Amino acid sequence: MINLSGVLFSMGVESLFVIREDDVAERILGEKEASYTVYPSGTSELEIIQDILKTAKDFPDVWIYDILNTEISWIRSIKEKNVKVVTFDDEAGGLEAADLVINSIVHSWGNYDPSSARARLLEGAEYAVLNSCIFELRKERTIRPGHPFSIGITMGGSDAYGVTISIVEALDSFASGEHEIVVFTGPHFRYMLDLEKVVEKCRHKVVIKDMVQNLHEELDTMDLIICAGGVTLFEMSAMGLPSLAFAKEPHEELTIKYFQSLGACGSIGSRAKQGDDSMREELHEYLNNISLLNSFASSNYKRFRQNCTINTALEISGLELYENSRER
Repeated sequence: MINLSGVLFSMGVESLFVIREDDVAERILGEKEASYTVYPSGTSELEIIQDILKTAKDFPDVWIYDILNTEISWIRSIKEKNVKVVTFDDEAGGLEAADLVINSIVHSWGNYDPSSARARLLEGAEYAVLNSCIFELRKERTIRPGHPFSIGITMGGSDAYGVTISIVEALDSFASGEHEIVVFTGPHFRYMLDLEKVVEKCRHKVVIKDMVQNLHEELDTMDLIICAGGVTLFEMSAMGLPSLAFAKEPHEELTIKYFQSLGACGSIGSRAKQGDDSMREELHEYLNNISLLNSFASSNYKRFRQNCTINTALEISGLELYENSRER
């Protein structure tokens, strides 16, 4: 929501984050100089709602939930004060009682009946909330056949299952040319010693970059990205980069399948279903098909023509403008 609040601010809309005690969240919000208020960890949602509506000098125009499924009672308590309610990635209360539900996460689709939603429902990757810098890095990209190319690997800040190591090992068996492989690791990566051992043996040039200052700018220099099926897959598509995705969690399989249906990425397997041999076979098939990788890049560049976070912000600010016009 930090990314969304930044876009809303550029539209003249101020935001206040409401969180329960969380050192990481508070640090991030402090670094971003965002306005926020903190409640004890045991505070119920209804208690938070009642306290804010009781003590606020001015009620907010719009109340946004980004906590997955909501409860109808929460939303009704807020709307009693004529405050509009928007929920994200909601399969429950928001569909019944909110003013607007925005579900950009693929694995939510199909878990409810869209036709029965009483709220206005927006579904699709075009409503994903992404860092605005993503769209500044969007460009046409082409891998030259017959030439070595760079491959970036990013499996999240922790890569809890050590998938990065399996990917490097699988790439080591790919003998066509000497490619540059850059592995991006985050602050909670626990397999550095094992990764370094694998890197020493790899026939390709492998560079490990730990906790880079700007991951998106680093990935922008790569020809191909290997990532998981989370938000990074959305980001790479929006940047016009071709990507190969591995599902670390079962729900990521649905996201990857969706992007595959758009001709936007390739799948190299799933932790839940396949082993290293299958990953190796999938990687070899894609890496030997440069025209297919270039088609992923072309599809992504054509699909994300504008900042989808702005689309979402416009929908939300539209609720506020509508309410203000009614008051006048």
